Amino acid sequence: GVAVFADLGIHRLLLRVPDVADLRAFADEVIGRLLEEEEATGMEYLTTLSVYFNENSSPRRTAQRLHCHPNTVSYRIRRVEEITGLSFDVHRDRLMAEVAVEILTGLGREQG
Repeated sequence: GVAVFADLGIHRLLLRVPDVADLRAFADEVIGRLLEEEEATGMEYLTTLSVYFNENSSPRRTAQRLHCHPNTVSYRIRRVEEITGLSFDVHRDRLMAEVAVEILTGLGREQG
């Protein structure tokens, strides 16, 4: 579909980065280990993280959207923090993770 540039939010800034490899490198630095763990275990960490951010850190609403138990969401988020070394109680860590998720969502998850 067609989107109005003003409605793109953070994607307006991301679209102005001239080298997509820089965006991918940032995402890899922030949550690359998470993607490796996801690939090794089959656990849907990135999807959980994306929905969790979109649901304003609500395990209950995230669980409803993912059709799982809120304890499952809480467990996955704790594992994400352990795997990445980030703490979502720290604003900068949360912001970096959110931007990394948006980059991967916008670029697709393929490596390259």
